[in-house]
Amino acid sequence: MKKGFTLVELLAVILIIGMLALIAVPIIRTSIKNYREQLLEHQEENFLIACKLWGSNHLELLPTLDDTSEATLSEVKNGSKTEFGVLVLTYGDLLDEGVIEETKNPVTQENFEANSYQFRITKQGESYNYTIKAL
Repeated sequence: MKKGFTLVELLAVILIIGMLALIAVPIIRTSIKNYREQLLEHQEENFLIACKLWGSNHLELLPTLDDTSEATLSEVKNGSKTEFGVLVLTYGDLLDEGVIEETKNPVTQENFEANSYQFRITKQGESYNYTIKAL
């Protein structure tokens, strides 16, 4: 009796491994894509929480009117806009304010750009509404 495998046995094993790879690779790719999209959603939620944190620490800069007039953070800080109903911040503003750290987009694997997201703080009666929009 000789030791080792025949060529046919080796080819059969390679064929089985190849078939398993053909089945597994698309499933793994889909799982990774779904995971990255979920991670992006969680990052967006964290950005919104950071925006709310910034707002709670800068009450003097929040909107004063209950209307749709807009102001950017730079306009409010330099005093060119004092009465407005919507404060518009960007991802870059939150970076500059030190509320968040530079982060990579899990889908594209590149850093978010300063204008990747827009945060809108709207005065509604005595409270504020925070929304996020990807640009």
